[in-house]
Amino acid sequence: MKQIKLVALDMDGTLLNSQKECSPRTINTLKKAQQQGVWIVPVTGRAINGLPQVLKDLNVRYGIFCNGASCYDLHENKLMVANHFSVEEALQLLHMGDKYDATHDVYAGGCGYCEAYYLDHFAEYTTDVQIQKLILNTRKRLDGTLDDFLQNSQMTVEKVNMFFKDLDEREIAKKEFAATGLTDPVSALYNNLEMGKKGVNKGMALMQFIKVLGLEKEEVMACGDASNDLLMIQYAGIGVAMKNGNDEVKAVADYITDSNDEDGVAKAIEKFVLK
Repeated sequence: MKQIKLVALDMDGTLLNSQKECSPRTINTLKKAQQQGVWIVPVTGRAINGLPQVLKDLNVRYGIFCNGASCYDLHENKLMVANHFSVEEALQLLHMGDKYDATHDVYAGGCGYCEAYYLDHFAEYTTDVQIQKLILNTRKRLDGTLDDFLQNSQMTVEKVNMFFKDLDEREIAKKEFAATGLTDPVSALYNNLEMGKKGVNKGMALMQFIKVLGLEKEEVMACGDASNDLLMIQYAGIGVAMKNGNDEVKAVADYITDSNDEDGVAKAIEKFVLK
């Protein structure tokens, strides 16, 4: 087995515990890996403005955001790879979502944008306080509509995201969005749908990215817990699922580590990466 040179880490439900924090053991283990020359690369559904402070403190250089829509060199503030929707494509998905009881937000230019109404009523869409805090802390508030914002800014869109009150309705919407041929909807949280450009996912972006670094997939370990991590875990030389992960992710993983509340990432790195 080749030495692991890059560790790709999902954030929510994987690196971060239920309180959206990183334990001292995990931080120390990440530092040890870095000292051995291993790249620590966040691969997340979040936009770049949602990068946790702990990874900024670790001075990570590279990150893959919005489920693979954007790959950044964080040190040079440089967009390395872009797999984005056009404004017209994003608006088509948003308008299709209008008939559902779901929040709407978009990620563009490294930030999340959400209309004021949805932010003011977000507690109606989830009782999970940590998710509420995450959304409110990582979305820019729009007093106007997403339509006006996108048409005026003309920024390409990294991801369209929706939170649903009714999970059955979410499944209906998922099929409808997939039928457009624009997107392959996935979920990172229990009641959301995340839509990136069709064919774009964490696995594809990781494949693009390691070619830039001159690495082989056998030199990569990836950790995740949710359906948007599935292809990344399948692609990596060592795919690690969290004990708290869903069954489809566990089914394709090479190894199942402990949960995100039990230092699962640290234990996987200690087992497969540290010399």
